[in-house]
Amino acid sequence: MSSSFVIDTSVAVKWLFLEEGSSKSEVLLEQISFFFVPSLFLIELDAVITKKVRKKEITSDEALQKYEKRKTFPYRLVEYPEISRLAVELSVSLPVTLYDAAFIATAIEKNGNVYTADQRLVNGVSNTSLDKYVRSIWDL
Repeated sequence: MSSSFVIDTSVAVKWLFLEEGSSKSEVLLEQISFFFVPSLFLIELDAVITKKVRKKEITSDEALQKYEKRKTFPYRLVEYPEISRLAVELSVSLPVTLYDAAFIATAIEKNGNVYTADQRLVNGVSNTSLDKYVRSIWDL
């Protein structure tokens, strides 16, 4: 494994909510002391929590508990301006969203791998020079 870990929001969601892949995500969390994320990670994760309230999958109180749990994750933020140029370059040259490109850019900048549960992200970089930076939790 590389020296740095970057965790995609699709993995962190599985730490908060029991769903397919949660056990694989938990094993990954137990193996690392900290991980890097682009600053948009916080917005993405909080958006998932609040969406579950709107869909009546959880209560407002449960959402606030998930929010507090999210704050305990051992992440180190990489501010978007630090990776924005690379993220835009990646997003316009690959079939990945700017959001996904921000995670890849973080992995490149931190000499690591981004771990994801998002198969579209994995497919977007497959057969490119960037596939070495993206790892699927489904392969762990």
